Amino acid sequence: MRDRPWTIQLGDTPLVAVALHAGHEIHPAVARHLAISEAERWQEEDPATARWVDLASTYVCVHRSRFEVDLNRARERAIYRVPADAWGLTVWRTVPPEAVIRQSLQLYDQFYAALDDLFTQFQARYDRFVIFDLHTYNYRPEMADWRIQPDIEIGTKKMPDRSRWTPLVDRLIDDLRSYDFGGRRLDVQENVYYGGGYFPEWVYRTFPDSACVITLEIQKFFQNAATGQIDPDLALAVFNLLKFVAAGVIEELKAVP
Repeated sequence: MRDRPWTIQLGDTPLVAVALHAGHEIHPAVARHLAISEAERWQEEDPATARWVDLASTYVCVHRSRFEVDLNRARERAIYRVPADAWGLTVWRTVPPEAVIRQSLQLYDQFYAALDDLFTQFQARYDRFVIFDLHTYNYRPEMADWRIQPDIEIGTKKMPDRSRWTPLVDRLIDDLRSYDFGGRRLDVQENVYYGGGYFPEWVYRTFPDSACVITLEIQKFFQNAATGQIDPDLALAVFNLLKFVAAGVIEELKAVP
């Protein structure tokens, strides 16, 4: 396990890429209580996003697993205590003692304190900035009520005022839809299932006049559903796509009042 639970890289453009669920590492004090297997964890984590944060010169990549502490949930829900908290999965053999849970929640507090410092710097430097909140999701053919399972879903429900960022969001969606992705056009939808989690809520509450958070949920068409193996060529193709659309977003940001 690494010494640092996350990496924060400071760059020189008003775009931040954030991978909250990229991590797979678990603190030993937590791991001894787990019932869930590594393979099951891997299926619900977002390992590919660790490769994609390089789309921006400033990025945040979390190395700890969401099964230790989920940084995209409110603090009181950041630990999966019962199966209903984790899509029906049995996470714990025995629930960790409160001392271990407090340790994980201390990590949560430290993370948001670090982001507060980072985004305060950005606010002072750029006045306005954009955050790509990167996630992936599993295609679920067995779910009949999921009639639409887009290649990419854009989450903007947490925006207090989407109209302020409309040119920027629309440019992103248009660029995603028009991109030649290996000879096809991707299905890109907005706010079908994933409108955004706690992280964008916190950003808008803390930096209401400066930050634009766009959640990107990318279907795991680049990953083998049975083995969890990531296709490196497809993962690279997604990275190139994200890099391309990021340039358009930065261009539109200049025109935001």
